[in-house]
Amino acid sequence: MRTLASAFLLTSLCLHPPDVEGQSNTAVPMDFFTGITLDAAVNGPFQSYVPIHFSGTVSDPLVTDVQFVVLFNDHEVVANCTTMNWYLVPVRDRKFKHTLFFSHEQTGDYLLQMRTKRGGSPYDPAGVFRHFIVVKGPETSPIPTGFFADIELSAPIPVEITTGQAVRVAGEVFDSSLTMVGLSFLRDDVDYGLTHNAPVLDGRFARTLFFPHKTAGVYRLVLRRYHGNTQTSAPQDIFSPVRIIRGEGTAFLPSDFFEEVTLSSPLPVVLTPGRKLRVAGTVSDPSVSHIDFLFWIPGGYLGQSRGKTDAYFKAAVNDGQFTIKMDFSPKQQTGDYWLGVFLHRRGQRSQGPRAFRPITIEQPPSPDFNRDGTVGFADFVVFAAAFGRTIVDDDSNSRFDLNGDGTVDFGDFVIFARAFGR
Repeated sequence: MRTLASAFLLTSLCLHPPDVEGQSNTAVPMDFFTGITLDAAVNGPFQSYVPIHFSGTVSDPLVTDVQFVVLFNDHEVVANCTTMNWYLVPVRDRKFKHTLFFSHEQTGDYLLQMRTKRGGSPYDPAGVFRHFIVVKGPETSPIPTGFFADIELSAPIPVEITTGQAVRVAGEVFDSSLTMVGLSFLRDDVDYGLTHNAPVLDGRFARTLFFPHKTAGVYRLVLRRYHGNTQTSAPQDIFSPVRIIRGEGTAFLPSDFFEEVTLSSPLPVVLTPGRKLRVAGTVSDPSVSHIDFLFWIPGGYLGQSRGKTDAYFKAAVNDGQFTIKMDFSPKQQTGDYWLGVFLHRRGQRSQGPRAFRPITIEQPPSPDFNRDGTVGFADFVVFAAAFGRTIVDDDSNSRFDLNGDGTVDFGDFVIFARAFGR
């Protein structure tokens, strides 16, 4: 949601395009912008997937923000305000820094305008650098640590992430009013996003990103900033594309995925009706008395639960430890579920960011492995060849894992034997 100030800026830029007369060099000089002195000239050629670092000092001690405005270098486009991005960078002790970063889809000839701002006053233009040209660079590179204004990442964020593999994202925030940082991965061809929220504690946040195999695709990453119950995002908080690439093997949710909860073993992201699942682990907060695992299919207004499809499991937490036996009914509706984990403290249930989507509930594999309509000797031969193997070693073994425990073993043989001859 854009603020009133940002909306005013957009309107003013559309109605009053900046003066495009200026430099057409391949380097931005240190003293090019009025009231701003860069720490060093920013040298080109500027390339996609190559970070472009700006840092400097403002001459006016009352300046609170420096704004970068990036527009295509075309009078008609600028006048119509059809292509624009802006980055609002806080100034502290007259210092600022920011990193511009472009994908291959964003190459082109730009105008780079800089503005300064004193608190609630209007923006003051500091100059326009013409022909800020971004050409195609390396094949790919991670999002740099300084890309999001007022946030310093501990490590760059990959723009290609493999499903089934955890990626840790952490960083430091410099806005003391921030209570949570959200990383949303959005696609135009689906009606929901994949969001990972991280609380801000003592100015820092950390979150594990994880994607099941079925979420492979091309996304745009949106960073969301939470100030209590208020959530904001801006054009500067978006990067695209981020590619989620399908990995191999069976995907298991990491044991440390949920804040304050550590599972004793990774959690499968594909479950089967009629099968029992034992989930155990520890909780770091000694005041937690109970833990809930709620599976639901969103529906209705703002993703509300459909109710009838819910599966709810609760367990006591003793000395920080819990064990839950999850028994999904054979009539459990198949589909993609949200999984929410809730902690009870002093009689109240938390509403924290412990959620994951999607957990898929699907029908178990058939023991008729060759699909000839009968469970016979030919099926036994291929089952025997897979006996003793695990799904982790080879995802192709999953069709022989009839009880869903990750290994083709005696439990699967019992199920196969019962079906033999049918």
